[in-house]
Amino acid sequence: MSANSFFHREQIKAIYGMSKEFVRAGGQGRWVRNHVCPDCGSTVHYEAEAISGLTGVPIGGFADAAFPAPTFLVFEESKHPWLLVPENVVAYRRGRI
Repeated sequence: MSANSFFHREQIKAIYGMSKEFVRAGGQGRWVRNHVCPDCGSTVHYEAEAISGLTGVPIGGFADAAFPAPTFLVFEESKHPWLLVPENVVAYRRGRI
């Protein structure tokens, strides 16, 4: 489970720091290109074939207590049963696309 924010590529001015890239198959068989910290392995950002043109950034990477709450959830079928989804969050059983 992860919480991510998505940005159109043209919104991203620069990405600083080192990352190690690896490509894997996503849940629907399409590629996901992860960029991870070479020291700890945490995902720094990623791109996925299913959401072409967008870059995902885990919200844990933002040191901002006022960061906006999520508006949707994907792959609800694989969430832990103890995770409560607020009523105003749209939940998609699988991917959104």
